[in-house]
Amino acid sequence: MTAGLAGRAIDWLAARRRRQLESVWRDPAGTQERALLRLVAAARDTDFGLEHGFRGITSVADYQRQVPVRDYAQHRPWLARAAAGERSVSWPGECRDWVKTSGTTSGDKLIPVTPEALAGQRKGGWDALLTMAARTGGPRLMGGPMLFLGGCTTLRPLGPGSRVGDLSGLVASRLPLGFRSRYSPGPACASIADWETRLDATAALAATQDIRLLSGMPSWLVILFERIARQSEAGGRRLRDLGQLWPELRALIHGGVAFAPYASVFDEWLGRRLERIEVYPASEGFVAVQTEATGGLTLMLD
Repeated sequence: MTAGLAGRAIDWLAARRRRQLESVWRDPAGTQERALLRLVAAARDTDFGLEHGFRGITSVADYQRQVPVRDYAQHRPWLARAAAGERSVSWPGECRDWVKTSGTTSGDKLIPVTPEALAGQRKGGWDALLTMAARTGGPRLMGGPMLFLGGCTTLRPLGPGSRVGDLSGLVASRLPLGFRSRYSPGPACASIADWETRLDATAALAATQDIRLLSGMPSWLVILFERIARQSEAGGRRLRDLGQLWPELRALIHGGVAFAPYASVFDEWLGRRLERIEVYPASEGFVAVQTEATGGLTLMLD
């Protein structure tokens, strides 16, 4: 009964969010400019804001004129000060949470995740979930656990009052209250630091659950499928496909790598094709979500 009520609420929210997005799409430039000016106003009294005259910025052109384009290395001195515990360097207050990311430029990067940035990450994930609910039905989606295969949720000390970890782990450790009971593999498994040990624990748990949604990088999920099959065979059970374990599974949210090379692999492992939604969650912000069944990514302009 609780799952049914939650599912119907999700269906209503999905329709409401779709209307909001359609409003945004009718005015993309205006939406982006309003977002920029809100951020500038919030940061106007930080060291960065004072140095770049944020109080005098009232348009995109003003911002472009007063804030030069920089790469990560040029931003590093500001970020290093904030990571060391200084307040209001480039965003109000103190930044406690950081993530480490490796990219094609500048080597490893430390990215600040303020409460506002984390709220943006949550909103992107929520958009993906609502879009999926519109396709599969909220009651079905909310009827069982949802498996998010991500990084470790344990954070490591970085500086005075700050800590660093994986973005996916940080987001998973801050799930909204209503979803914590539906989150698989759950806090105990997700906090295991060693990847192989965490994968074994996740596989053992997931094999016993009525999973309704899978989320993660396709390459990682395939490794999980292999681990579940291996554990099942060791226990004397040979699976035709993982659809036997998860008869109600219909949904996949994926990102990080192109899915096309994995499409047939997923169909074979699961015994059927899932509804799929692609997401683009970067450490710097939740960039895009696939909102249309035809494919492609939609920028999260708001």
